[in-house]
Amino acid sequence: MCRGAAPAAEGVGMYCRRLFLAVICAICAGAPDCPGDLIGTVVGQISESTYRDYLDNRLYTRTDDERLWGPQHDLARSYIYGAFTSFGLSTSLQPFSYNSNTYYNVVGVHAGSVTPERIYIVGAHYDSAVDRDGSGRGVPGADDNASGTAGVLELARVLSQCNFESTVVFIAFDREEQGLIGSKAYAAAHKTDDIRGMVSMDMIAYNPVTNHDKASIYGRASSLPLKQSLASAVTTWGGLAPVIQGQLDASDHAPFEAQGFQAALLIEYNAFSNPYYHRLSDTVDTPGYIDYAYATKMVRSVAAFLAEQAVVRVPSFNRSWQAASGEWNVADNWLPVGLPLSVSALTIDNGGTARVPSLSGTVECYSLTVGANTGGTLIVESYSELATGAVSGNGSIIVNGSLRVGADGASAAFSGTIGGTGELIKHGNGTWSLAGERVRTGRLAVEAGAVALVGSSQPVLEAGELDIAGGGSPAATLDLGDGLMILRAGHEARGEVLRRTTAWIAAARNAPGGLWQGSGVTSSVARAQPLLKGLAIALNEGADGAPLYGEFGGASVDGDCVLLRLTWNGDADLDGDVDAADYFRIDQGFINGATGWTGGDFDYSGMVDGADYYLIDLAFLAQHGGQKKAVAASAIPEPAGLLLLAGIAAMLGPAGRAMAAGGARRSSAR
Repeated sequence: MCRGAAPAAEGVGMYCRRLFLAVICAICAGAPDCPGDLIGTVVGQISESTYRDYLDNRLYTRTDDERLWGPQHDLARSYIYGAFTSFGLSTSLQPFSYNSNTYYNVVGVHAGSVTPERIYIVGAHYDSAVDRDGSGRGVPGADDNASGTAGVLELARVLSQCNFESTVVFIAFDREEQGLIGSKAYAAAHKTDDIRGMVSMDMIAYNPVTNHDKASIYGRASSLPLKQSLASAVTTWGGLAPVIQGQLDASDHAPFEAQGFQAALLIEYNAFSNPYYHRLSDTVDTPGYIDYAYATKMVRSVAAFLAEQAVVRVPSFNRSWQAASGEWNVADNWLPVGLPLSVSALTIDNGGTARVPSLSGTVECYSLTVGANTGGTLIVESYSELATGAVSGNGSIIVNGSLRVGADGASAAFSGTIGGTGELIKHGNGTWSLAGERVRTGRLAVEAGAVALVGSSQPVLEAGELDIAGGGSPAATLDLGDGLMILRAGHEARGEVLRRTTAWIAAARNAPGGLWQGSGVTSSVARAQPLLKGLAIALNEGADGAPLYGEFGGASVDGDCVLLRLTWNGDADLDGDVDAADYFRIDQGFINGATGWTGGDFDYSGMVDGADYYLIDLAFLAQHGGQKKAVAASAIPEPAGLLLLAGIAAMLGPAGRAMAAGGARRSSAR
């Protein structure tokens, strides 16, 4: 960053009035129409390891390096030019004069497909400063500003593979440290262009513990709408706390503002307290100095901003694989390998097999169909990830790595089988419906939206681990419908799995909006009959849980499992029927102060009370009718013959419960 004027602070009142006007303008104008899940797909391609390689190994940021002028300055420029060219950008060098010498900005243009005349620019300066401690040498400039230049390179790598409605221009400016010379030359030469916004990334990698994970956004009052949009991207996609600041004309955004364009500077929050600023110690070799994770978050923020403003579109590259023999693998068919959005719509059909082999990294496609007609197979091997917007079809999916599904907007349904030891990750705000008979996975993570079992027959979901976003206040949903779930938790972990999953069920069932209306673990079938049906959960351990050793939903189960099923309210032993054994369980649960479904707490209130007796009675009557209930009651062992007394006592509060407990003791004494 060029040394210059201190930042100006906007008064709170003026800022609020401007913000109000900006919001009104945004509402009237309408935001660009870009699906959030598609933005997420783009952002997810920004790689910390690739960014680090640029910063550490490509831009001459080691001890004794310098990019003030001289050979390393020119080598850095040549590398940037070659990288832009390799990404398929229309690349050029823009010459300008300074002190009778010629210098160059490196410019890469990615033309828009709908409104190419509308231009969005992201830039950073690749030159470094002279040592402020008086050595007369140029500094390595790792943070100032190879950090921003590495960000522009990573943005160019990822965004060049996407289709945008508007044009995106990537610029590495020269001679910023001498007074924004390069950016002034570019802004003046393009002052008649339709530049809709410009972001300068300058010093984005210093992030000490103090004020950790904040980001500053500077710009003039006229750039407030752009600053607000950038701040939103920083929050949503970067996971950082943006701090909107006032005017600061000390970086490459300023010449664009001077020409009347909206522009902003994105900079680390602690830039003005960076002890290595313009010093020889501004190098990647300084221990504990560069925060690569923080810098990557900054780059992801700009990626999201550009994806939204320039409007990233679904690419048109579709692929189909229908061979009855042989396999489609990444190296031969996912073109180009490892690049974002390399496939728009992929269909695997007619017995074909597509494989994402081990260690291939992340492969992207926007929509995936496995088995449209006569079946197909997708295999995601260990250590690899297939990220896709939607998955449909009726074939077979085997996941030993990761399958990330982002059904958003219109929901997607898959009716085939899913197996493997890897993980299924659901993100995006839509619903991924699974209509097959069985789903097996090592881990199911519902990060957003919903995963729903919708099979016509009772579907079975088996998982080694279940995660739902939000923890104790779930922000996503697993809908078991009419299904069963087996959590193979392991003996040591099963108690915690039972506790956590029970809390998710309780959150869904007892939501303020009505029974089974909340997020968490729910059932759409129970939602339709809330007083008759519920989700039962139990440890699989005989009399203390569900006596189901051997088989559950056609699967072999043992004592390490936590079991869930949709069943009648009152079905305490999970056998699908409300009978004398269930009345015995609820009575024992009431007398002994038990909790949990198998103890009779069918409404997940944390205690067995009159409401639970009401539910079991309703379910029994619905199943058997009043006469059968009387016959069943006569067959209940004597302690459970206190049903009527216990039910009344539950409604009478602590005194009534004491009366019931005393009756039970007298009965056992006889």
